[in-house]
Amino acid sequence: MFGIAWRARVRQVVYGHSDVVTCLARSEANLFADCYIASGSLDCTVVLWHWNAQTQTIAGEYNMPGEVAAPRAIITGHDAHITVICVSAEHGVVLSASKDGTVLIHTTQGDLLRRMHSSLVPDVIECGVNLLLMSRECIVVVLYGHEHFITFTTTGRQLAYLRYSLSMS
Repeated sequence: MFGIAWRARVRQVVYGHSDVVTCLARSEANLFADCYIASGSLDCTVVLWHWNAQTQTIAGEYNMPGEVAAPRAIITGHDAHITVICVSAEHGVVLSASKDGTVLIHTTQGDLLRRMHSSLVPDVIECGVNLLLMSRECIVVVLYGHEHFITFTTTGRQLAYLRYSLSMS
């Protein structure tokens, strides 16, 4: 990285949230392929965008050159600010989690599919979600706080719980 002069410039400004953006996620994509980008915010919403790989911009409603960027979906349902998002174009879902521990699964069109929470470990609900992942087999991994790992199916069934405390001494 030494000797390289970076000339950063703004290529596009998009509007979709009414408060500060707290997290971003990108769906899987092949080289030179379009993908989804999701943004989460303090306004308790997730906005799903379509990234046009050819123009290297957020696409408009009809994915035509020169269009103003437009959201594909505005996802609601959280009562606290969004902390983490996971997007799967392959499965057509957007997973989002908020500061109050709520995990929601929506379609990429914005329809709510599932609200997930841990019924077996009640104290983790008080923790915010710091990590949210989904495997190709649709297994969801959630890290509540900094030590509670829980896996779910996308139908909301809890598979496993692990409490892992990392002490620095």
